[in-house]
Amino acid sequence: MSRLVSIAIAVCFVATHAAYGSPMLGQNLVINGSFESFDELEGSDGPPPVITETGLLADLVGWEESGTLSLDLYTGDFWEPSPNYENDVPPNAGEWVLFGGDAGTSITQTISMDFASDLIDEGQARFDLSGWLGSFNRPSPDGLRGCCGEADQTMVTIEFLDSEGLIVGDAMLVGPTEPQAGLVNDEGFTFVGFRNFSEFRDIAGDVPLGSRSARITASFVLAAGDNPSNYNNANLDLVAFSIVPSTGTLGPLSMVLAVATLRRRRDRRLLNK
Repeated sequence: MSRLVSIAIAVCFVATHAAYGSPMLGQNLVINGSFESFDELEGSDGPPPVITETGLLADLVGWEESGTLSLDLYTGDFWEPSPNYENDVPPNAGEWVLFGGDAGTSITQTISMDFASDLIDEGQARFDLSGWLGSFNRPSPDGLRGCCGEADQTMVTIEFLDSEGLIVGDAMLVGPTEPQAGLVNDEGFTFVGFRNFSEFRDIAGDVPLGSRSARITASFVLAAGDNPSNYNNANLDLVAFSIVPSTGTLGPLSMVLAVATLRRRRDRRLLNK
């Protein structure tokens, strides 16, 4: 790509943001998607929203909780990393990772998209939803090698709502239930032991016409047939949601005009030398 065309693309990108007037385009709109921020509770009339690994009763900033979830440290006992610990933690993760804790727990956050209403109504808005979703691996009966996933599962749903609160579209991230490939120990077995794992999930698409808000819900599903009193190992971290202009927002004509303008300016500079 020539330098002139590269500059033209940059001009178009800046012009797009100027035309729709919002610095929020392209930014992560999720509040506390890494679950690093929470308010400590002195007590609770009923089951607390969150219990941390350190024993605190807490309420996640920016989220509405259903059921009692668990907030655990990557360096703590609940994550139970394998020998290749560094590969088990998502890049850029903080200290904490959110677990389902109890059976059937969930968290929800609703995000306003009014800032992009013109872009959305012109059919020129794209969204991207991503996160690190995980489960738990257990060893074989002899304890020497990785066996199978526990099948606790994290699912993240996004629902696009119009100004009346009606759903006009949705999308979903589905987390893994099978373990990652493990290491080979001295006996030749693939050994992963008891450990949690997570994998990156991402989905992108057009924002439905008329959308004014996005409701993100993360559900932590205990494995089918599992005892409801068992710990829910479905886990989640680094949830992100953004809106960007579609690549054709200004169209090919705008690109041609931008290149032509830059060429005229270049020619004038050469003539004046």
